[in-house]
Amino acid sequence: MNAEPSRCGRPTTSGRPCRQVLSSPWLAACGTHATEDDHALEARLSAEWHAGFEAGGGGRPPAPCAECAARKAAAAEARLRFTENGKQIVRFGKYSYTWDGAEPLALGDRCLLPGNWLFKETSEAEVTGFGTDYDGTLSRVIRLIERADVRT
Repeated sequence: MNAEPSRCGRPTTSGRPCRQVLSSPWLAACGTHATEDDHALEARLSAEWHAGFEAGGGGRPPAPCAECAARKAAAAEARLRFTENGKQIVRFGKYSYTWDGAEPLALGDRCLLPGNWLFKETSEAEVTGFGTDYDGTLSRVIRLIERADVRT
């Protein structure tokens, strides 16, 4: 099974995420949406990789420096949104939903999720994170089944 190619994901003028495939593992955005910081980070990671290759690394990129990794993580975090129309955005694996309950959800809470166009049945899942960089319409959590602190 082939891995999904990395895509830019930055908002376009229409507000939708850019679907341009990134041509390098060091790119954080496509040429249209990359900032000067993105270009500087790419140049630094590329230079480190070439230095590792010349030093006998066999073409494997070296582990990114802590500063580069932190900047890349901060850039990804900056693209996340955590609320939509006053509703909490929660993640269940790689999918995000909104929650409009009285109390915010916490990591590990079990919830009932709606079906989708392919699988009409509802399903249960645990909250794995918060926020999303997805700009489309999000489905909402049907209900909270059990709090994580109750199970422990």
